[in-house]
Amino acid sequence: MWAGGRIEWTSSKDLKVATQTREVMELDTLESKTRSSGGEMIVMSIRKKLFQDDEEFVRETRQWVFLKEGDVSASQTLKKPSTPKQPTKQDSDSTGEEKLFEHQIMLTPAALFRYSALLFNSHKIHLDKEHCLKEGHPDLVVHGPLTLSLLLEGVRGSVGRRWKSVVYRAVGPAYVGDVVRLCVGLEKEGKVEAWAEKGDRIPIMKVTVEFL
Repeated sequence: MWAGGRIEWTSSKDLKVATQTREVMELDTLESKTRSSGGEMIVMSIRKKLFQDDEEFVRETRQWVFLKEGDVSASQTLKKPSTPKQPTKQDSDSTGEEKLFEHQIMLTPAALFRYSALLFNSHKIHLDKEHCLKEGHPDLVVHGPLTLSLLLEGVRGSVGRRWKSVVYRAVGPAYVGDVVRLCVGLEKEGKVEAWAEKGDRIPIMKVTVEFL
């Protein structure tokens, strides 16, 4: 499972299109941990760096969580998902929190298929409902990076400043049919908090963007 990470822009210049780019990737940490619901999980972290003309432009740390075959899916430790419904303005205004941006979206199997094709990701958990049911999920699982991409697009359109770093953490699954709320909070001390949630404010992802 894709769990979270951090991205830093280490150069004041932008990466150039059509320029040879070198990626260096190495193992950061590999740990065995006990899940709160019981059972073992492996947490793997890798480090990635992007270079152009021997200058480092981007540094990323990314984490994955691996469960043993046959272990209970993380989804089965969560509350039963709410019945899918179409987004309404009343839902949008119900939280009362001050935000720069809020948008609701209901992702479809077609959207997940297209995103899988874009990333060359053939994992059945995003494409095959029967496989998802066997894994303990109620429907196709929305890609964590897709939720992150949508949140970062909300930040980009709300705050016109150059980014210094992004820290993100996936805290729960989203499924086809869920109404996902994408929110960007007010800018404070050079940072904004963004988050995705569903149903009765069930968290899906949390993101912090720091600006230069």
